[in-house]
Amino acid sequence: MTVTDLLSLGSLVLAILALYWSRKGEEANKNYQAVQEKLAQLELIRLTQKANILVTFSIEHTVHYRSLSTRGISNADQVVPESKTTRYLVIRNIGNVEARNIDLTFSSSSEDRVPHDLSDMEPIPILASGLDVAFPIWLAMGESIKLVGKWKWENPDGTSDGKESYLLIPGH
Repeated sequence: MTVTDLLSLGSLVLAILALYWSRKGEEANKNYQAVQEKLAQLELIRLTQKANILVTFSIEHTVHYRSLSTRGISNADQVVPESKTTRYLVIRNIGNVEARNIDLTFSSSSEDRVPHDLSDMEPIPILASGLDVAFPIWLAMGESIKLVGKWKWENPDGTSDGKESYLLIPGH
């Protein structure tokens, strides 16, 4: 074997090693890019996965028909309507993850008083996405109340959010 043959053989070995290491580098680069894409997706999910609490009031009107004979009037075959109106404080999670430790406070926006039902509300421990919870509110007949509501909650990732809004509890 001559010196040129040895040099050619050495060059061939170096070329094979260079090709091998460049393939390994490309493979490592692809793995790195895949990890970066996964991290970007997780960060996007983290940023968009939030609870969003909506607080509203609703009114439910119900009518029951009762016979006068059930009221002790023996010869009465008449049926009379009896109506009932119930107001509810509705707390709804319109976000895409559960909300935890939902704390609500209400204050009067003018001379109105805060209904007792709303003044001592316990925090709601957990409210799943898409669900709501309703609390009945008792007011005097025909009474409407304007309130300032503040509510805050925790997201599953430990961050906190909150809102403040003027709220009107409508009368009859």
